[in-house]
Amino acid sequence: MSCILVNFIAGRMPRRLLIFISFLLLTVSNIFQGPSDFLGLPDNLTLLVLGYALDGLAQGFIFIPLLPDAIEAVYIKEEIVEGANEELDIVISDYGAGLYGTFYSLG
Repeated sequence: MSCILVNFIAGRMPRRLLIFISFLLLTVSNIFQGPSDFLGLPDNLTLLVLGYALDGLAQGFIFIPLLPDAIEAVYIKEEIVEGANEELDIVISDYGAGLYGTFYSLG
């Protein structure tokens, strides 16, 4: 469900800010998933379900924008001009998507 929202929000917000906010949401969801005497959260099934729902929502906001950000980081690190060599752009995108999918599946 978050994929629809990611498409809507990602065009209106910087990608890194979106990823940062998503990590903050993941932090809150992890707090909700377990009881805490320190924070005063009870052992409650409703909080657990809320934490898992927020976790699923936030993960969509992290994993979808990360691939373009990783590909952009390769261009910056290797000092490659995007669009100068179309075959190189295709290879970088293919390798990036393959590695991203592999590590996402392993995780």
